[in-house]
Amino acid sequence: MSFYRRPPAQPLASKNEPNIMPQVIEYLVKKGYNKTEQMLRQESTHLDKEGKPVQERAEDLGTGKYKKGFRLLSSWIDQNLDIYKVNLNSK
Repeated sequence: MSFYRRPPAQPLASKNEPNIMPQVIEYLVKKGYNKTEQMLRQESTHLDKEGKPVQERAEDLGTGKYKKGFRLLSSWIDQNLDIYKVNLNSK
């Protein structure tokens, strides 16, 4: 029994491959996909050289996730260490 495996995702532009964005935009304009072409231009302005999104705001970097994770971990530790307070007080 064999399973189909999807190939790993690759960046839009590789170091070895030429930038195909102008060709894609030209094709979209030629076919009349104006809204798609506008969205592609808009989205491609926020990509780095490797095709990954550029994080400009601190909120985009996920600091809220870390704060929430720290808060949850801290409260879990506080709640679970309460059971050992009896042992610490008796010594």
